[in-house]
Amino acid sequence: YIPFWLVFEAIPTKLPHYVMPAYPGMALLIGWLLTLKPEEANAPLKRWQTWLWWATAFGLVVVSIGLAVVCIGAPIYLAKAFSWWSIPAALAALAAGYMAFPRQLQVPLGRVGAIAICAGITFSLLFGTIAPSLKPIWLTPAIKVAVDANRPCDTTVLASAPYHEPSLVFLVGTSTVLTDVDGVAKHLLADPACALGLASVKDEQKLNELLSGQGKSAKRLTEIDGLNYSSGDKLALGLYRVAE
Repeated sequence: YIPFWLVFEAIPTKLPHYVMPAYPGMALLIGWLLTLKPEEANAPLKRWQTWLWWATAFGLVVVSIGLAVVCIGAPIYLAKAFSWWSIPAALAALAAGYMAFPRQLQVPLGRVGAIAICAGITFSLLFGTIAPSLKPIWLTPAIKVAVDANRPCDTTVLASAPYHEPSLVFLVGTSTVLTDVDGVAKHLLADPACALGLASVKDEQKLNELLSGQGKSAKRLTEIDGLNYSSGDKLALGLYRVAE
């Protein structure tokens, strides 16, 4: 179970249910520990407890400062603007980290409540106010707006080549085709009057080469620029249809 846990610590995407298969192993370790006498349990584990204490303290400092930096830096870096909500969010993150720093084995209930309140303020502001303002990372809503504004037919179906986020299917339509540039070209040729294609601007020449075999060319209707938060890649996406 330890390698399993370490793998999930290493990957960037972390969801609570990912590590559930490791819980039985942790429960067994806790059960074994509870069967030992206090003097037997503490002696061999003292070194580990000391190491884990410092690891916890280090992680707490990194996470607290990291959250504060994200609250302030993300709007400046991604949206090129400063959000005043960043200040209370960052201060609450630092306050939660300070109060949660392990000074003693038992933490007073009042301190636990204060930590929870500060953490709640941080995450409420971060995910409720700051994150929604980071327009460059919300590509799917921007794509939906572009498709709705340039939809030639009521039956228009979109084919997307580089951008395969599941949210695209939910927002734009369940008939949305997730494919490659070749697939986008075939999709446009199959329904020249109504089909729309989404492809990277850097692949526009390749798209035109694929269409030129049938005597067609692609017309870029609009461009959507942003950042794919899943991969961290900057994207410049073009919305295309067959030129008349």
